[in-house]
Amino acid sequence: MYIQCTRKLLSLIDEPKEGLPADLGDESFCWHANVIELNGEQCVIMVNNVAMFLALFILEPFVDFTKQVRKAIRISLEDSGLPPGAVTKYLASSRAFRFCPTSDRSQIGRLNQVAHMAKEHLAWVETQNEGDHPLPDNVLEFPSPNKGPMQKPKERKARQVPSKPVSNETPRKMVALDVELGLVKGNGPVKRSFLVPLDITFGDLHDILQIGFGWQNLHLHEFRLKKRLVRIGMFLPDDPFMDDFSPQDLLDEKLTHLSDYIPRVGTVEYEYDFGDSWIHTIKVGQVTTAVDVVHPECTAGVGSTPPEDCGGLYGYSHLCKVLSDPSCEEYEELLSWAGDEFGLPFDKASINKSLKRLSL
Repeated sequence: MYIQCTRKLLSLIDEPKEGLPADLGDESFCWHANVIELNGEQCVIMVNNVAMFLALFILEPFVDFTKQVRKAIRISLEDSGLPPGAVTKYLASSRAFRFCPTSDRSQIGRLNQVAHMAKEHLAWVETQNEGDHPLPDNVLEFPSPNKGPMQKPKERKARQVPSKPVSNETPRKMVALDVELGLVKGNGPVKRSFLVPLDITFGDLHDILQIGFGWQNLHLHEFRLKKRLVRIGMFLPDDPFMDDFSPQDLLDEKLTHLSDYIPRVGTVEYEYDFGDSWIHTIKVGQVTTAVDVVHPECTAGVGSTPPEDCGGLYGYSHLCKVLSDPSCEEYEELLSWAGDEFGLPFDKASINKSLKRLSL
């Protein structure tokens, strides 16, 4: 069982730490974990890498941490409806518990979202109980995504567009895309290269870019072509909130395919988060034909994406400057805010593992 812990959590536990192996094997035996403060208590929150299971318990420094983790996982799985016998078999099959550093930014983002949900729920409970919320048996209970038997979570939804099924024997045109995130000079380049099917939609490409750059898909986005004369993005006519963001000249990304413009158009601009305004320049490369290709692939990359909501180009530049100088007054505050999402190295294997889960 691999428990991938944030730096903060690793500093608080006495268990031996190990490096993360290149091959994690069956990731249903892998969990991401962090420590947060709830009701004045230090609590550990854990999310399974594959299934929709989470566990939350109070950290007891003088109690064997492995036992605390094992107990929390058992309670989480049994509360989700798994029979006790199946839970016992799962724990027995996991072998030794190993505590490693986190490495997958998308999993860290998922963990942070669950932590935020836990804090909001317990704050609501406090208002209902006038501040009196006992912590039962070292395990905190709150609405969780734990649902049913051990199963993989729903990945990003497949785009519902009319398309011909692609068999494993059908030649498929593929296009190489080199993508660079625009940053202030001196912050270091952030680039990704992809090989993607030419028949996918721009909505599919959005999903690929979110995974490749480690974004969390929390904000609006848009593609722009031909010197911004063509705009492609989210089109939700039934949502009144989107009226201001879905003008008549905006093409629906779910219905617009890459092949409608590529390779005739050599450069595409992709903007994510209209507040921070992260501009990605996509340069179209060679079109090739492949057989037995069912997944997009990240072929190369360099650099780490800025944390979400860090204030755009100059907010990120300030963050990098502060975190490079431990003597700065803001260092501890911004280090705590950025957490384990800051400065993670490019991990092609992890990106491609997530890309394989997309249904295009």
